[in-house]
Order: sequence, then structure tokens, then C-alpha cells
Amino acid sequence: MLSYRSRRPRTGRLATFLIAVWTAACSDEPAGDLITAPEGPAPIINARADSLPQIPSGGAPITTTRTAAASIVLPVESGFTVEFVDRECAAVGNRVTLTSPVFQVLLRSGCQAAFPQTWRFDGPFPAGTVIAFLFRPGTRHPGAIRVSGGFPVWTLSFEDSTDDDFNDLVFTVTAECPFFPTPPADPLLADQAVQRGLQDLWDNSNPNDPNQANRFEQGGWIVERNGQREVIPFGGDPQPCRSESPRGELQAIQASGATILGFAHTHPHTFGTAVPTDGSCNGNRLPGRTFGDGPSYADERVMSGSPWPQYIIDENRVHRLDPNHQVGDPLNSPVDRNPNCS
Repeated sequence: MLSYRSRRPRTGRLATFLIAVWTAACSDEPAGDLITAPEGPAPIINARADSLPQIPSGGAPITTTRTAAASIVLPVESGFTVEFVDRECAAVGNRVTLTSPVFQVLLRSGCQAAFPQTWRFDGPFPAGTVIAFLFRPGTRHPGAIRVSGGFPVWTLSFEDSTDDDFNDLVFTVTAECPFFPTPPADPLLADQAVQRGLQDLWDNSNPNDPNQANRFEQGGWIVERNGQREVIPFGGDPQPCRSESPRGELQAIQASGATILGFAHTHPHTFGTAVPTDGSCNGNRLPGRTFGDGPSYADERVMSGSPWPQYIIDENRVHRLDPNHQVGDPLNSPVDRNPNCS
């Protein structure tokens, strides 16, 4: 359910839409060991090495007496982002190289490099793809890499000396699962920035919480500003069956120079599960009601007079209601989305 109130009265059909209440619904140290992450399916190599075995790469691996390696395995098909986020070191020549699934030198002298820096590798790369790194420190000591976290975000901490504080260079690797398994025909849904915004709405809905009452609908405006598209989350307090754009929010977005292209909200409840009876979902206290799939009656009703399309994000699909859709009008075919991104 989505609620919105206009600051000023309008005339005509658009006024009806804007004032409506929306409900939508060099070292002799031994080689490192292979370890497994505490959580998640991805095996991790955390190595401090004299010499290293061949690492899958898009180019020749770098092996020296001081080189360290670390690898992460993508558990699902996805792209990924590497970000250099911090450093506390002074050595000259700390070199970090991505060797798989593509070969690219990221930093040639990390301690002197500016941060943050980001590298995007859109792929998508198939499940099981190895993301592999090599580190050659600019010191006489063997390098080491420590990997922490789990899908979809890992942290790589690099050590170039013997103090073992593992904060000399710090990177994150974020898996960016494609929101749709195949590119959709809808130009808004095909936009990568819009897809990332919709994924953020879904992730922020707590869709995996076993307690349905802890899952909250999240909504947002799909906008374009300076040639770039984005999803601006609604500023209202989310609820299990309601998301709200507060009074004046729409006008403020438009006054900022953004053009509204559409709006979206999530239905994070599993199809067929019981609607909470504690009143948290639109006051429902009746047993036997279950969550459905697709737009609700309220989602359809709010479209009367709407100049923008509405997108409803369900567990496995995205539904579109066209501008000025009327209750009872035929529904568009939903677009399958990737449920493994959460």
C-alpha cells in the first residue's frame, strides 16, 4: 500500500491522482591454507605464499617470493564491483592485480593512490566464477590478504609488513546480481541504474525475515536528472503492507530539477503465506487471509489519473501498471526477475 497527499489542490484528473490516498499494497614462510567462509557457500583462499600455484586468470599470473593471493567464488550469476576504500601505509610499490575473471592492474602503488576508487565488471559472470587477486607489496616482507564477509559483500584486507594489522590496503568486492535474468523490453526496467534502485528497495524490505510482520513495503520515485536515472526512496515510514511518499516530497523532487518517470514499491511477502493477524498489515486481524501475487486492488485504483507507470516488485516478478490504468483493465504480462539476488 502506498500513500501520498498533495501539498496544493490541483484540477482535473491529475488532481484526483495527486490528492488520492494510495494503497499498494623474498621469504621462507609456508603457503597459506584453503579455508571456508563461516557463512555462505563461497570458498575463500587466504594465502601468504613463497610461490603460488596457477590461478585462473584472464592473463598470466604474477608469482614472486613476496606475492600473496586471495580468491572469492561467486555463488550466483552476477557482475561485481571492486572498491578501494581505505589505506594506512607508506610503502612504495604495493601492487594489486585482478587476475580473474579478467586481468587488470588495479593499483601500482597503493599507498600513494587516492581512495575511494571503484572498478565495475558488469558481466554477468556465471555461478562458480573465481574472482582472484594478487598482491605484491613494496616492502621486503611477504604480503598477505585476509578475506572476510560473504555474499554479496566481501572485504579484502592487505598486509605489507609484519605488524599483521591488515589495514594497509582495504578493498570491498560486491556481487551485483542482475535484477532480471534477461534484459526486459520495458526501457525503464532495462536501465541498469533503475535496476539497482529497485534491488535496493527489495533488499531494504527485509524479504528473507521469517516473520512476515518484519517485512516492510518500500517504495520510490523513478526519476531522471542531468541525463542520469535513479530511484529515490519514499521518505515515509515503511510498514508491512504500506509505503508512503510524504506530503510535499514529490514537489520537492520536481523542484530539484528531476523529471518523474514512474514509481515503484515492493511486495516482500511470500506468495500464499498468511497475512499477520496482529493488526500490523492494514489493521488485519482476520485469520485465513494470505498474500497474493501481482498488483492489489488499491495498486490499480491509485492509477486513475496517474501520468506515470507504477511497478510492483514481487518475490519472482515485476508487474507494470500503465498510466491511467483503471480497475478491471487487462493487466500487462509480468517480467520475471532473479530471486537469487537477495
